[in-house]
Amino acid sequence: MAPSARSAFVASSLAPQPAEDTQRRREPFPHLFGLRFVDVKHPILGLDTLADNGGPTRTHALLSGSPAIDRVASAGCQPPDTDQRGFLRPADGDSDGTAACDAGSFEKDARPPTLSIDDVSVTEGDSGTTEATFTVTLSQASGKTLTVGYATADNTADAPGDYTAEDGTITLQAGDTSEQITVPVVGDEVDEEDETFFVNLSNQAGATIPDGEGVGTIEDDDDPPQPPTRNCTRIGTNGPDSITGTDGPDRICARGANDTVKGLSNPDALYGEGGADTLNGGHANDRLVGGSGKDRLFAGPGTNDVVDAEDGQADRVDCGEGFKDLAFADSKDTVVNCETRR
Repeated sequence: MAPSARSAFVASSLAPQPAEDTQRRREPFPHLFGLRFVDVKHPILGLDTLADNGGPTRTHALLSGSPAIDRVASAGCQPPDTDQRGFLRPADGDSDGTAACDAGSFEKDARPPTLSIDDVSVTEGDSGTTEATFTVTLSQASGKTLTVGYATADNTADAPGDYTAEDGTITLQAGDTSEQITVPVVGDEVDEEDETFFVNLSNQAGATIPDGEGVGTIEDDDDPPQPPTRNCTRIGTNGPDSITGTDGPDRICARGANDTVKGLSNPDALYGEGGADTLNGGHANDRLVGGSGKDRLFAGPGTNDVVDAEDGQADRVDCGEGFKDLAFADSKDTVVNCETRR
């Protein structure tokens, strides 16, 4: 009876190896599980040609159906716990749902490796470009060259104003486990919210992509600008603020969102800017300017107050208990206790 492929494989592996046989090559683990391999492709034994499959030296990749696959149950696996390339063993090489060690220096894993991409944050800068560098990672090295496509996509950040749109293909050579994608981020001096864009992976070959979306966050580093003609002594943020003035004369600019601003005993100038603001002038002759939101403006008990609510919104203006107060208001506004309305 002709010997089986498995018996031929074992017999060949255990046979004496003459030193003059130039077709044979001794690996760092020459007798792992009692087997030796030859330098040529051997389809019957399920060995591919000796090649660079990752790791310090060449190895024979195991072909599907090789009798070396899952030869030793996991309980009988001998150290080291990686194959010659550094791949963890045991692995499920024949897709039967059970991990076992392969014979020789190459551990076959029937499961395809997975690709992922990380999220990146980068400070915007005031000019030029700053690179946002994304890392694409392969869950385990492969003995084959892998490719994957990528393309950027707008979210709250827009190309080309906030970043430069990029697309292309990256290649991971046999044994590689990571590659990088760079996206230029455009710097400016505009105060704005942090913005985001995406880098999406697609069209992969030789791997799966459970999550192929990387998020790029552009972190704004610009301070809120001071209004050029107001010379503000205090400036709020773009969020909701509660600001109280000092005992001296103040010029307070609340900026965006819904703010509460209060002056004290000296003449103050209070500017609500955007949002639905509440401005309270205090006890002196004050100037209150509501801004673009639906505001509530209280001049207080001082005299000669000036309240400006002309923004097209339905503002409420109360000039308080003083006299000689002036309100600039439009038809939608409610104005009380003001001697003059324009």
